[in-house]
Amino acid sequence: MTPSDIRRLFTMTVAGILIGILATAPSDASELSYMGSVQFDTGEYFFEERANIFYFYNGLDLDSGRLSLSANIPIIIQDSPWITFTGSGLVPSGGGTSAYADSRGGFPPRDSVGTVDLGLGDLYVTGGLDLVEMTGTRPNLQLTGSVKVPLANENKGFGTGEWDFGAGLSISSLIKGLFLAGEASYWTFGDMPDLEFNDVISYSFSIGKSFSGGRKGLMASVYGYTDTYEDIAGPIQVALGFNYLTGSGSGLTASAAMGLTESAPDLSITAGWSIPLKK
Repeated sequence: MTPSDIRRLFTMTVAGILIGILATAPSDASELSYMGSVQFDTGEYFFEERANIFYFYNGLDLDSGRLSLSANIPIIIQDSPWITFTGSGLVPSGGGTSAYADSRGGFPPRDSVGTVDLGLGDLYVTGGLDLVEMTGTRPNLQLTGSVKVPLANENKGFGTGEWDFGAGLSISSLIKGLFLAGEASYWTFGDMPDLEFNDVISYSFSIGKSFSGGRKGLMASVYGYTDTYEDIAGPIQVALGFNYLTGSGSGLTASAAMGLTESAPDLSITAGWSIPLKK
C-alpha cells in the first residue's frame, strides 16, 4: 500500500468517525459549551533566537453522552517565522526549510525574525465515541478522530497550508480516588513545500486527584509525539494543572508545562474556561 493510499484510507476513516458522531448525536440529550483558553509558549528550540507565541483559542463542545464533538480555532501572535502548527501541536520547522541541516549551524538571518505577526490559526475539529463507558472500576474507552482544516497563513508560520488527520484511542479510570488517563493517536500531516513530515504517534499520560466533592482537582501529565522529521527528537513535555468547577457548571483550568526535548517549548503556561450554553 502506497503512502497516498494510506492517507486516503486514513482520511476516509476519520471522516467516517466524525460524520457518524454528527449523524447519531441525540439533540434532545446533548450539552453545548463554549470553550476558551489563552496560552503562552517560549523556547529556543534548536534556533539561535528565542521564539515567543501567544494563543487565544475559542471553540464549541457538543456532548451527547457517548458521543462528543468539538471545534476550535486560535488567534496566534508570534515573533518568529520558524514555528509551524500541525494537527498535534507546534513544530519548529524553520519556516519550511530543511530544519535539521540548517539548524545545527544556525539558520540564515531573515528580515521577519523578531517581527511580531498576528493572524488566525487553523480550525481543529475532534470527535469522540465511547466504546466502553466508565462504571465502577470499569474504565472508559473512547475512539477519537481529528482533523486540522487549513485556514491559516502558512507564509507567516501559522500553519502548513495542508490538511492533517488523526485517529486514536483514549482510556480513563478511577482507581482508589485517583483519576488515570492515557491517549494515543496516529497522525498523518500534509507536507510543507520544502519540508516533508513523518507520520507521528501522539501520546499522553495523566494522573489526577479531585477535592471538595469533585469541584477542585490537580492533574500531572506527560505528553508528546514521535519524531516529526529525521534526526530531530519529537517534543515531550511534563505539566501540572489545576481545575475548578463552579456551582453553575462553568469550569476554570490553569497549567504550566516544561519541555524535555529541544523541539518542545521550554515553558508553556495555559489558562482556560468552559461555559455551558445548553444543558
